[in-house]
Parts: sequence; structure tokens; C-alpha cells
Amino acid sequence: MKHHWILRIATLTLCVLLALIPLAANAAPSTTAEVDEAIAKLKNTYKEGDTWTGPFTDGGVSYAAQCFGFACLLGRELFGQNPYKGGWTKHYAAKEFLVGDIIRLRRVSSSGVIKNYNHAYFVYEIKGDTVCLADCNRAGVDKVSWKMTLSVTELARRVAMKQYVNEKSDENKDTPTGYVWRYDDNPYVLAEHHPAHPVFYDVPQGAWYYDAVDYTWQNGIFNGQTGGSFAPENDITRAMFVQVLCNLSGAAPSKKDQCPFTDVPKNAWYYAAVCWAKKSGVVEGTSAMEFSPDRAITRQEMCVILYGYARLTGAPPKDAAPDFSDADEIAKWAKTAVGACQNAGWIGGVGGGKFAPLMTASRAQAAQILTVYDKTWGMAIA
Repeated sequence: MKHHWILRIATLTLCVLLALIPLAANAAPSTTAEVDEAIAKLKNTYKEGDTWTGPFTDGGVSYAAQCFGFACLLGRELFGQNPYKGGWTKHYAAKEFLVGDIIRLRRVSSSGVIKNYNHAYFVYEIKGDTVCLADCNRAGVDKVSWKMTLSVTELARRVAMKQYVNEKSDENKDTPTGYVWRYDDNPYVLAEHHPAHPVFYDVPQGAWYYDAVDYTWQNGIFNGQTGGSFAPENDITRAMFVQVLCNLSGAAPSKKDQCPFTDVPKNAWYYAAVCWAKKSGVVEGTSAMEFSPDRAITRQEMCVILYGYARLTGAPPKDAAPDFSDADEIAKWAKTAVGACQNAGWIGGVGGGKFAPLMTASRAQAAQILTVYDKTWGMAIA
């Protein structure tokens, strides 16, 4: 009988201890189907029109309230990880979105107008080019809403809004402040919504640049960015453009070469390519001692460098005067190159008969230009 009571006490003690141990959190969704199922439960928990006063708390600590707090709450409940405690990465001025993203807008109202407002959304579904968003406060004070929809382009515009010190000042106008807070292990991929390139998730089939990106990748001209991204809409820098021309040439430059530019460090990934381009006469610097590797390349600079590369191959295009309505805006040092590139069919205008010489070029546009060059010119001289 004594042993019987000892056993009962031990069993009771174990039950108490187990009750004190917090239940393990549900595992984060590992498939898109599990994400969709979890979001359906969230929509049932936080119904349209419900009141949510916040703030978003975790472990007794308050982090954020109102719309941003609500978006963080949904993100934490979906993936089981508080964004403030790690496991999430901020992507500033993002142009692509995933289900489960927290969208943080600065100085932008819920209607998309630059004002002294902040707003936030949570992405719960993507249908083609339409992003479905959950938020709080937009439909009324402390009111939950699942009815907001925006196009990818419009949402990207709002995220990329620049910071203004006040409504009447242009000070700090070039400082982006909006961002996408993305869970690092989010199983969603853009291919779920846009059938994408097998390597680059942000290159959807049907995009005007799809074939060019695929061609330049297949032929070793272009590489992607980190995380399986090509970043087609990002500006291409001077360093990037010289590197892809080096890739196109098949050259094997050495880091032992000397480069005259003080802003091209020897440990930079583009050092050897810039040295090769300078030594070969393909490129000049922005000054005697500077190359400005990280500056976005302009359209007229791109023509000058491509023209220099074509001359290096021994088959330059025929010189011609540029035939654009804004030809007077093209720098004197670039006119011959722009006219030659236009005459060869490598580059066209931007609409309205204009060339826009100072406009920067995107990675997708550069891929298109180099694809046309290689198919119509490079192969002919190979």
C-alpha cells in the first residue's frame, strides 16, 4: 500500500510538471498549401470588420500597434516567429512580393498619397498581378480589413516612396524608407502565381525580358543576384555592365593586372573586369582616377561602352548620327556611339522618338540589348 501511494504521488508530480511546460508552438508551414491553410484560419480568427486594438505583444513585451502591429501579429502567428526577434529580413524598395510578407510604408497614407502618415499591410494572397492585403485602421478605427487589393506595380511604388522631412521640403528626398519584411524560410515562391524562369524566381514567363534574361544566362553573359533573383528592374551599374561584357568576350582577366582607378579596390568582384576593359580600350573612367563602379549606368554611357567593345572585336558598327528627337541632349562624347548603336539596331528609343541619354538602364534592358547584339553581331563575327 505504501508503494501504491508513492506511485500516485510521483504520477501527480509528473502531471504538474508537464502542465508547467509550455506547449510547443506549431511548426511553421513548409509548403504553400500549408501557408494558405494557415491564412484561412487567420481570416476566421480576425474577421472582416472585427475590432483589433493591439498592440502586438510577445512575451509580455509590446512592439507595435495599429496597422503595423496587426501586420506583425499576422506574420508571427503564420510563421511562429516574431519579426523583431530574428528570422525575418527587411527588403527596402522591393518590387516583388510573396504571400506572408509584411509591408511597411513610411510617409504614405493608406490611399497611397505622400503625407505625414505611416501604413502597413500583410500580403495574404497573390492573383496574377493583383496583391491581396490585410490591414487595420484603413476601413475604420481599429477595424480589421481583408479587402484591400493593389497591383504589384502600385504596391512597389508605395514601398519605394522617398522620405520627406516635411510636406514643403525636398530635403532627404532620395532616402527610401518603405520595406518588405519577409520571413526567411517562407516556402512561397513567385512561380506559384507567375510561372517563372527555372533559375530566377522574379523572371515570370510572358515578361518582355524573359527570353533575353534566359539567353544571357544560358550563354554565361549574365549571372543572377543572391537567393535565386535576377532583379530585372534594378538599375545596372557601371561595374555590372563591364563585367557582363567581359563575360561576353570570354576573356579571362587576372587580378594581377593594374587598374588606375582609385575607387576600384583590388578585392572587388569587378576588379579584374574593369582592369581588362580599361586596358583593352573598352571603357574610360568618369575622371582620370575614378570609375564610379556603383553608379547606375546611363543609356548614353552604355552605348559608348558597347561601341568600344565592338571596336575591340574588330567589327565596329557603321558610324551614324543619332536620329532621335532629343539628339541635342546627347553628350558630344557619346553621339557617335549612340548613332552607331542605333544604326546597328542594338538600342532604340524610349518612346516619342526620344533616346533619353541620361536615363538609367535596368538589368532587364541591358540583357535585351546584349541579346540583340550577340545574336545579330556577335555570332556574325565569331
